[in-house]
Amino acid sequence: MKRKSLYALIALIVAGSSIGTAQAVDYGNWYIAPRLGVLVPDSKRDTQNSVLAGLGVGFWVNPNFAVDFEYTLNDADYKSSSPYATRQWQTQSVGVTGRYFLGDEQGYDGWRPYVAGGLDFVGHDAFMSRSGWGPGFLVGGGVQRALTDRVALRGEIDYRWNRDTVSLPTTSNYGDWAATLGLVISMAPPPPPPPAVAPPPEPAAHKVVIELRGVNFQFDRPRPGQTDINGILNKPISDSVAILDQAADTLKRYPNVEIKIDGYTDSIGSQAYNLKLSDRRAEFVKHYLVSHGVAESQIIGTKGYGKLDPVASNATAEGRSRNRRVEFKVENPGQMGQ
Repeated sequence: MKRKSLYALIALIVAGSSIGTAQAVDYGNWYIAPRLGVLVPDSKRDTQNSVLAGLGVGFWVNPNFAVDFEYTLNDADYKSSSPYATRQWQTQSVGVTGRYFLGDEQGYDGWRPYVAGGLDFVGHDAFMSRSGWGPGFLVGGGVQRALTDRVALRGEIDYRWNRDTVSLPTTSNYGDWAATLGLVISMAPPPPPPPAVAPPPEPAAHKVVIELRGVNFQFDRPRPGQTDINGILNKPISDSVAILDQAADTLKRYPNVEIKIDGYTDSIGSQAYNLKLSDRRAEFVKHYLVSHGVAESQIIGTKGYGKLDPVASNATAEGRSRNRRVEFKVENPGQMGQ
C-alpha cells in the first residue's frame, strides 16, 4: 500500500493535477482545568473525608511538559468522635504544579501517564481557632486522554504536605491524600469558518502538492542536531526509507523538476515549538534526498508549518501520527515531459 502512494505521485505530476490539504486548525497553547474529587485528611486533623474542588490555568511548555497555576478549596466536618463534631474545618490553596507526560499517545492507546510535583501556599480555617497560611508541596501522578481536539480527561492522585501552625497547638505538619477527576479545556476560540472556495487556477500554473504518506516520524523527532535515522523515523524504518528512496529515484529521473519541501506536526505543544520541529523534519528529508543523488538545485526551499493544515483529526493517536508528515510542492509539473 505504501508503494502505491509514490506511484500515485508520479501519475499526478504527469497529469498536472493537485492534492488539496485540510483547513488550518490552531487550538492554542493555553487551557483551563476544572476538577473535583475527594480529600482524605491526615488523621491528626480529626476530620472526615470530604469533597475537594479545584481550578487550574495551564500551558504546554513542550509536548511532554505542562505547567498549571491552581486553586483548590475543601470544606470538611470534624468526625463524630471529635469534641467539635459537625463543626467545619476548611482549607484552600494557591500554587503552581508541573506535569511531565511520559511517551506519546501511540504507546498507550491514547492514554498519557504523567508525574506531577508542585509548590503551594495553604490556608487553614478551623473552628474556634485562628486562621492562617503556610507553605506546602504536592507529589503525585495521573493519566490524561484526549476526548476531542479541544477537551481532554485528566485523573490524578496526590500526596499533599502542608505546614499549619494555627489549627492545633500540638502539631504543625500534615500530610493529606487527594484523588481528583477533571477536564482540560482549550482556551483558544473556535477556528474561523473556511474561506470561500476560489476558482481553480489554470492547469499550466498549478502546483502539485504530494503527501509523502508512509514516511512516519517519531513523536517530537528529530531533535536539534539529531541526524541518526534510527532515532527519527518510526519502526519499521524500512517502510519509510522505501518511500524516500523512490522519491529520490523519481527526482533523479526528471532533473528539470523543482520542489519545495514542507514539514508539519500534530497539535500537541505550542505553535512556536512546532514550527521549529516541522522545519527540522523538512530539512531532514532534504538532506536525505541530496545524500542519495538528488541535485540540490532541484530543492528550491524548505519550510515548517507546525500544526497548521492537518490532514487527519488530532483527536486520535492515528490522526496525530499522520499529521506528523512531510509534503512536496512541485513548482513546475510541466517539466516532467522535458
